[in-house]
Amino acid sequence: NKEQYAEEALNLEDNIKQWKKIYEQVLTVEIHGQHFVYRPLSRFEFRRISELEIDDGDKEEIICSVATLFPESYDFVNDVPAAIPTQLTNLILEASGLSSPEETLNILTFYRDQMLDIDSQIDCIIKEAFPEFDLEDIPHWTIKQAYFYFSRAEWILANLRGSRIDINKNQIPQVPIPEHIKQHPTSELNNEIQEEKEIAETSTKEYPEEYYNLPPEFREQDSSNIDHFPEADLLFDDF
Repeated sequence: NKEQYAEEALNLEDNIKQWKKIYEQVLTVEIHGQHFVYRPLSRFEFRRISELEIDDGDKEEIICSVATLFPESYDFVNDVPAAIPTQLTNLILEASGLSSPEETLNILTFYRDQMLDIDSQIDCIIKEAFPEFDLEDIPHWTIKQAYFYFSRAEWILANLRGSRIDINKNQIPQVPIPEHIKQHPTSELNNEIQEEKEIAETSTKEYPEEYYNLPPEFREQDSSNIDHFPEADLLFDDF
């Protein structure tokens, strides 16, 4: 009804933010003056609907009901122009990669081609050695984090599972160096590095000679005053 629709529309912006956290895609479209927010179907959902022994028109209505997020209460069966379920179903299937067998095969080919890239292979190798990580999260790691885990994954697979992975340096993805860094004179870069090193060295805290005779567990204490040494307290207790 109109009141329920108005309430849903009022919270639509917040709902879309939540839906984007749940679904792979959240899409919008206007058909015959009616706004819809929808998502792709999962393979399981599509398979179950396809197996139903009903006519195509009824399947379209079910597809729309399952994949439509807004308006949640929309009735795709009664008093609805026939073009709405048909057009919306086509959009839902297209977003789901299910509009045709050719489209589905193209998607599979695209992702198979990605696996020829060593960067994608590294993600899978890390996942095999560390199954607790999400495969979709690993590509978002920094180079240092990814290669830290990749080096450990190589060792685990080779030494604990007997699966040696041979990757030479020519296969490692090359990160392009920005032009402004290429044009930066090497001598200037070296000078900057040297200056940073000198600053770090001069800022290093100097300790008295007695400090280096202390056991390691005492070295984090302030050694600028001998009264702070645990040994000193023991000596003074004797007097």
